[in-house]
Amino acid sequence: MWYTTLFAEAVRKMKSIDEGSGNLLDNCLIMYTSYMADGGHGTDDYPIALVGNAGGTLKTGRQLSFPKGTPVANLYVEMLDRMGAKVDSFGESHTSKQQRFSGRLPGLI
Repeated sequence: MWYTTLFAEAVRKMKSIDEGSGNLLDNCLIMYTSYMADGGHGTDDYPIALVGNAGGTLKTGRQLSFPKGTPVANLYVEMLDRMGAKVDSFGESHTSKQQRFSGRLPGLI
């Protein structure tokens, strides 16, 4: 809870910083997560929040779910793309036995 409170405070501060064409948060992409999905140190189905508008490349204000086993590396491909690093794959986005969506995550835009 303490970490989440600090994170929320940082997000509020970023939103208050004007950058002319928007605020600092509009131009950022921040991933906030926890490894405590199942009350232990599980690696399946853990929550991830993407905060910021990524320079207008991310549709915000919604919750998305993907099939169980979708590699989290797919998310990293999407994040790298929004940061200007055009990559075709990352980690196991294409090599996982549960590979999905051609290594991407549809619907983020």
